[in-house]
Amino acid sequence: AIDADNAAGALWMGLSVAAATAMTLAVKELSGDLDSRMIVFLRSAGIMLLVAPLLAWPAFRARLRFSQPRLHLQRGALIAVSTQLGFYGLSNLPVSTATVLNFTAPIFATLLAAPINGEKVGPRRWAAVGIGFVGALIILRPGIEGFHPAMLASIASSLLFALALVLSRGVATADGPLSSFLSSIALTGLLALPLAIPAWGYPQGAANWLVLLALVAASSSRSIGDLQAYRLGEAAPMGVLSYSRLIFIGAAASL
Repeated sequence: AIDADNAAGALWMGLSVAAATAMTLAVKELSGDLDSRMIVFLRSAGIMLLVAPLLAWPAFRARLRFSQPRLHLQRGALIAVSTQLGFYGLSNLPVSTATVLNFTAPIFATLLAAPINGEKVGPRRWAAVGIGFVGALIILRPGIEGFHPAMLASIASSLLFALALVLSRGVATADGPLSSFLSSIALTGLLALPLAIPAWGYPQGAANWLVLLALVAASSSRSIGDLQAYRLGEAAPMGVLSYSRLIFIGAAASL
């Protein structure tokens, strides 16, 4: 039976899954117009522009705490690099391939949950991890023509994101999901700026600007959903629930 914390975490994971699906489709749409490095920067800058006016509100500032600066920096740096690699993978691979490879993140999160958070992972979850790794190897098809370096970028993105997810419980528990979200977005934007300069550009046409706005909204919702899910629930069941995103991606891609 699911306990109260995992049940609450599952609801937040549902938000994360829906938002991550929208984010994936938005990145793929924008990649026809923009370099992935520019997409990362515009996404981070857009979120910070939305948040900036709220900093003038005392009640909002009162909720911000950074009592664990090292954890904020570690988690933020992991997310910053993971986002660069993940968006590069989405820009250069079919959505289905990039999505499946990105789903090695829950596998890594399950593996890391035991040594970092002290969670117990039972045989059924280990079996799911093994099946996931086999699936990733099938997608990678080592040694077969059609391999793309972006596949390795997606795997690396998943590993770094999994580390960030496992750290999320400690950061969000200490300082709250809002502070954790803002520190990761700020670090992602700062690290993205020098990388984006050689590929500088903007969306062309009103439709692509709307897609960018959708990306900003979806990314914000996905980040908060992940933070809350991994703060309230255990990493292993949250990782299993996140696989439902494959259904949403498949349905959206068939439209």
